[in-house]
Amino acid sequence: MPADSVTVTDDPDRQYRTRNGKVPGDLITVTDPETAQRWRLLTDFTSPGESWFVLDQCPGCDAEVPVVRIACLADLGDYLDPDTGLVLVDEAQDSLLHRASCALALPN
Repeated sequence: MPADSVTVTDDPDRQYRTRNGKVPGDLITVTDPETAQRWRLLTDFTSPGESWFVLDQCPGCDAEVPVVRIACLADLGDYLDPDTGLVLVDEAQDSLLHRASCALALPN
């Protein structure tokens, strides 16, 4: 994938605490130049620089949530494989990310 297929912008929906106050997180967008398909990724702060969360639609309510953790393109390939069973990461169950009636969200 060419480098110009990857863009990093400030995440308009998520902010993170630092010593100097809150800052926007990175929102990484990877676009396949042949198909124009896009994947959106967030930094996994449990292992910065080593893994990311893939943003996708919640299967219960269609809200955009971090669904899986990836560390390499092979992990993304596993996620995209229709024969791979989807197991949502714990971060995906935050009720603040879902619509009110979503059964996949855990209460806060």
